[in-house]
Amino acid sequence: MPPILRQTHIHLGVVLLALPATAFAPFVAPADAGSLRLAGVLLASEAVLASTHDADAWCYPVGCPHGLGEADSGDAEAPYRLLRTVSRDAHGRLLHQGADIGNQRSGGVVRAAAAGLVLQAARDRSGYGEHVVIVHRLEDRSLIYTVYAHLLAGSVQVTEGETVQAGAPLGEVGCTGRATAPHLHFEIRRPEDAMLRWELAPVIEPIAFLDEHVSRR
Repeated sequence: MPPILRQTHIHLGVVLLALPATAFAPFVAPADAGSLRLAGVLLASEAVLASTHDADAWCYPVGCPHGLGEADSGDAEAPYRLLRTVSRDAHGRLLHQGADIGNQRSGGVVRAAAAGLVLQAARDRSGYGEHVVIVHRLEDRSLIYTVYAHLLAGSVQVTEGETVQAGAPLGEVGCTGRATAPHLHFEIRRPEDAMLRWELAPVIEPIAFLDEHVSRR
């Protein structure tokens, strides 16, 4: 690997957290530089990354965009409720890595919780089923990942490398992967190293994060 690429790889996690508002230039890499993939999955170009807007507005990914458990105006769907959240065992090991949100039905629209760039849109046999992963740039220039899993088979509406706005439809609530009833499995992760696989980024409690960031109309 050329020296300039070795230096970029070593320092990229630090550089990423101090990016200017209009550019993701550190991710520019030749097509064969597989080790420089964002979150371990997406080799993003400067043009694509620079077009990503800051995640300065947030919404809930299913049901009423303004609050979990609230009925959405003009929507006949039953309100979505929190079925399960992040949990750990007595030794601090993760037992459940996100929030399960459901209303006992499949087919509800799953939306992007904020503006960002689609990292992955795939079917994963390890348990997530059909899922979407998005990277968001926060106002303090740090990054955060959101994960939308167990989506209805064939319902994913976005592609990897696509930029999306808050509220953009991603797919529908389903039961693919390791799930026994229809629901959305929703994760938020804060990467410590943007080159590592997104699954290795530490999880945070997603509903608490949304409660803090979602506008209440």
